[in-house]
Amino acid sequence: MHTLELADSYESLEKVPAEHAALYVEKDGKAVLQIAGVKTQADFDRYATALKARLADQAADLAAAQKAGLSRDDVVKLIREVATPPGAADPGQGQPGTGKVDPAAAQRVHDLERELASIKDQLGKETKQREAAQQTATTTTIKNALTGAAAKAGVRPEAVDSFVELIRGNFEQSADGQVVTKLEGNTIQGVSPNSKPDEVLAAVKRQPNFSYFWPESKGSGGSSNGSGGGGGAGSDNPWSKDGWNMTKQGQAITANRSEAEAMAKAAGSHIGATKPPQ
Repeated sequence: MHTLELADSYESLEKVPAEHAALYVEKDGKAVLQIAGVKTQADFDRYATALKARLADQAADLAAAQKAGLSRDDVVKLIREVATPPGAADPGQGQPGTGKVDPAAAQRVHDLERELASIKDQLGKETKQREAAQQTATTTTIKNALTGAAAKAGVRPEAVDSFVELIRGNFEQSADGQVVTKLEGNTIQGVSPNSKPDEVLAAVKRQPNFSYFWPESKGSGGSSNGSGGGGGAGSDNPWSKDGWNMTKQGQAITANRSEAEAMAKAAGSHIGATKPPQ
């Protein structure tokens, strides 16, 4: 799935894409990304600056050691001592120029390495939080687009949520922010990849398997409650291989979502699956 990057800021709130407006606040005349618990690019830049400063200190320590008389081999030995866990080896005694590592210098480099490792770990956590926030924004955008398209296409109000859950797995968000059907994998029968929600709704509205989601038309006849009759993995389970039926899936979700989830699990499938289990 393509992931839409969230800009750190825009010139004004008017420049923010409508689907992401809730994620920005006005600050110093600009629209600034504001997601609770997630760091901005400015925070990452400050981490990077601190990291460079510590690296500069480390380089200065090594340079001072070289001026004091450490040879190339001495410097290599110093680095190896730093890479060795404390207590694993004796760093040696003595002063620069003697062929032995200065314990104070080794400890200084070791402390710097520990601080750098901590910063790297923190950056990793912040990156994961940022990615999670972007994924949440993408999922919300897709659900909002499908909900709006369903309402526009006349899907029964009480069935909109069930309908969106059933087809959401077929969609992704393109780099330009459009919600479209996926380019890879199996999509809804009769729907081409890269189709927009309105186009998909127009296609599935004519399919018998989706008739439940629209009000009954002339000659449509009644429909069953789709409860699944016990929720086993046989032909009476709309999530099973033999009984696959998206209309009855929607009916089951609307009637009792917990029971519907159990039925899907019993058949080796899940709510939102796009094809029968193998």
